[in-house]
Amino acid sequence: MLQKNALLNGGPANWGAGFLGATYQGTYLRSGTAPILHLEAPAAQQGSMEFLRALNREHLRGREDDANLSARMAS
Repeated sequence: MLQKNALLNGGPANWGAGFLGATYQGTYLRSGTAPILHLEAPAAQQGSMEFLRALNREHLRGREDDANLSARMAS
């Protein structure tokens, strides 16, 4: 039986991607309210992101029917 927050036999190597690269690497989930660490942008970056969203909204004005542009901005 595993203890709470214990890793399986083999530890972090179990989540490695081997030769595939980090894109395919697994993510360790913790118990609790924040199972994945560092998902939120730092507070210093929030202002920059809001500014970018405002620029995108301005650029989209008059081009609302361009689905490709909307999809790129949403991603």
